[in-house]
Amino acid sequence: MASNRPRSVLLFLLTVLVTSMALAMAVWLTVWCFLPPPQPTTPAQLALAQHISRQPAMIVAGIFKALWALSEAVILLFYVMQAFTWRMPPAWTTTWLDHLNWTQHWIAWPFFLLVQAVSGIVALAKAVPRTDVPLSDQILYIDPSKKIGFVLGCILSWPFHIITFTVQYFYLCNLQQTMLYYYSVERNEIALEEAQDAKLAQERLSALRAQHSS
Repeated sequence: MASNRPRSVLLFLLTVLVTSMALAMAVWLTVWCFLPPPQPTTPAQLALAQHISRQPAMIVAGIFKALWALSEAVILLFYVMQAFTWRMPPAWTTTWLDHLNWTQHWIAWPFFLLVQAVSGIVALAKAVPRTDVPLSDQILYIDPSKKIGFVLGCILSWPFHIITFTVQYFYLCNLQQTMLYYYSVERNEIALEEAQDAKLAQERLSALRAQHSS
């Protein structure tokens, strides 16, 4: 098990790095969803602003991205607590990790990918110019529902989801194997101690019988 420790440390550091990056991206996209646009300062921006309205889809996308950020923060806290505070996690943790792996990769992963795809398509549709206002003025008018950076962020979040969930999956599997190993070692040590105690008790009983027979 000692030979696997460097790999476990590297996997932990990689998981923390990827999870932190995913958390930062989720927070960034959440801010973009709820950030109000500034007041137009040019006639072109004013003309564009008349064709822009806050879409409910952007608010819904912001809520889902906030939930994504919250989930990544909770997972990151779990990793840090496990690495620096846990000595021997309770026995129910292995079952919980099994449930977490199954839930994360068969429910959460497709669900979040679908939400990101829908929100990205909505943002991309809203970013398509619909007026004769020059493209430069549209880019200068910073509206979260029109900003190209938000669309790029939604697109980049898809591979981030895949990378993050994949790394977290391998880390949880490694953590579960490590826990099962230590539990097996603990059970073997307990069984060995019980066998030694039984042997000592048998030797004492034999000695007492020998004394009485003499």
